Amino acid sequence: MPDPLLGRPRWARLVPHDDTATDPSAGFDLVSLTPGPAGSVSLSLGTLSIDFDPAQDGRVNQVVVEVWDEDTERALLRLIGPDVLRLDRGRPGLRRSVPPDEQALDPEAPQPAAPLGVTDASPDLYRLALTIDRADSPGLFADERAALWLQAGVLAHRTGVDDRVPRLAPTLAAAIRRLARRPAVEPLLLDPAAARVLLEVCADARQLFPERLAELGRIRDRALAASERVSDDDAGFDDHPDVGAASSLLAPDSLPLLAAPSHLEITTGSADECVVVLHGWGLRAHGWWVRAFRASDRLPIGVAPVRFEDGVAVGTLLVAPRHWSDLWVDVVDDAGSPRPSVRAAHLRAAVAAGQRAAAAQRRGDLGEAGLEWGTCAVHHAAAGDDDRSRAAQALEGGPAIGSQPGRRSGTATSPAPDAVQLVGDHLRLV
Repeated sequence: MPDPLLGRPRWARLVPHDDTATDPSAGFDLVSLTPGPAGSVSLSLGTLSIDFDPAQDGRVNQVVVEVWDEDTERALLRLIGPDVLRLDRGRPGLRRSVPPDEQALDPEAPQPAAPLGVTDASPDLYRLALTIDRADSPGLFADERAALWLQAGVLAHRTGVDDRVPRLAPTLAAAIRRLARRPAVEPLLLDPAAARVLLEVCADARQLFPERLAELGRIRDRALAASERVSDDDAGFDDHPDVGAASSLLAPDSLPLLAAPSHLEITTGSADECVVVLHGWGLRAHGWWVRAFRASDRLPIGVAPVRFEDGVAVGTLLVAPRHWSDLWVDVVDDAGSPRPSVRAAHLRAAVAAGQRAAAAQRRGDLGEAGLEWGTCAVHHAAAGDDDRSRAAQALEGGPAIGSQPGRRSGTATSPAPDAVQLVGDHLRLV
């Protein structure tokens, strides 16, 4: 997961790549708010990329334009709306508006542009960014990743950007082959809730891709079988309850986006064994590593692969007893990745919790969302970012993203009848 950006909210402004450039085709950035408590998800569309706030339905944090031309202008108008051009009624990329804190020094300075974050982008474009971001997350089964790319293909086609999304065509074709290649009686390796969403995706795909009707029919049948699954025993899912508060030995950013730290347990084996148990991971053990560091200086102490043992994912480290009082453990998909500082680790953990909270809000699970926003606030505070901590606290009791106000049932808010559910919001690592 990329490091979240740091800084305070700032006014929208045009930022040329080269401040001395006079060529109207020079690239530029449209910058509004730095990422909120849930960070940003970025969507690359050829000559431009758009950063969305996952916790704000359709809010744009930033647009980066590599080359300005008529095609790019038409794309921005169609995808984001006319407010983009309101930022500068001259040729984009040739001047900046002045932030409010600089205006006091220059009364003649132009007024700041309206924050780009107030502009709602195409809802399907926002969903496409979320779906591709989740598809690139580590820790997914092949069927899960393929289901995400199938929904990404539907969203991209509906938004009219299928020719701008890198690697979409070959990845979509491979995803369809993957999901359809087995007998229709064999369920997909998907959580039942995600399989139900995939059924809706298949219905849309059959309208958009009539040349793939036979394959999509097999995918629909396999998704239906997965949606009716009663037992998760053969699917790699394990409804093991939380083990309680995360261990103090666990680095706060050590788990991937979909997993919560409360599903990981650290115990001692023999005198020099540190045993890391990942409850519910089951068949996902392949490709992950547990690592031990000295907490005081991040000096590596040990590393071991996570293995599948008696239905549980386990990693066993050999750690000398003298290190137990100064020990940090993490779980990563790249054993060679550097161990970040404590502050950066809390920021990464805060963004991960915020994105789990946003996913829970989109599916209407306000109870889970509130817990994750609380976790997000704690980590931002530990990182010294009081602004984002307060922002996360304010979101704890918020409505479901894309919901109809007041339509609550217990701890959940029902999504609007026309709300598009995302496969990625219903996946689970545990």
